[in-house]
Amino acid sequence: MADFFSASVAGAQSAEQTLAVRANNLANAVTPAFRAGSVRQATLPSGGGSRVASVRTNFANGPVEITDGGFDLAVAGEGFFRVSTPRGDRFTRAGNFTLDANRNLVTPNGERLQPPIQLPFEATRFNVTPNGAVSAIQPDGAVQVVGQLELTRFPNPGGLVAEGRNLFAPGPNSGEGVAGTPGAGVFGQVVFGALEGSNTDFIGDVVGQITDRAAFTANLRVIRAKNQMLGSLFDATA
Repeated sequence: MADFFSASVAGAQSAEQTLAVRANNLANAVTPAFRAGSVRQATLPSGGGSRVASVRTNFANGPVEITDGGFDLAVAGEGFFRVSTPRGDRFTRAGNFTLDANRNLVTPNGERLQPPIQLPFEATRFNVTPNGAVSAIQPDGAVQVVGQLELTRFPNPGGLVAEGRNLFAPGPNSGEGVAGTPGAGVFGQVVFGALEGSNTDFIGDVVGQITDRAAFTANLRVIRAKNQMLGSLFDATA
């Protein structure tokens, strides 16, 4: 009975954590380049029931979607944008960049793209080629090259550490990041005027939530029944 009760507690905890991960996935179903999480289960030592072993990030690419944003960039293939933060350089697939007060390309939270790209104040618009060359268009139509985008690849992206806000830090299992030019070798190309969509499996997570809720409820009933049985036993021996 004790093992059965322990299995029910672990099962309820596992279902609760899985529900939380799925809820986060669904909440970010329209977040640019969001990487969905998934829960990996492990069998309990007793052989009955399971527990959460780890929460993994799915690094499969999301769909590339054309946008109206003037500074939107997507990576079609492998590679991350590198941005500077107070904690050091971080990596992201989200290319919904904007301009700061000094006309530098930054994330919506103000992290500056690296290497820095600064647009002239007089430029009316800009363009980015698939290999990452950034040009500013002057009022007279003259084209001025203002920078070159880089991408960074990791031997094992699954080893990156999610820090929130679509930012990832290198981890002990990610390997060393290697920078390169978009479109060169195995690096993906840059798509200007587009964003990578979330890779959330919307239908799968909605259906999964129904199953997880049922599992949580079933395990909770077992726990309650056990508590009621113990309460009756104590009452009888009092």
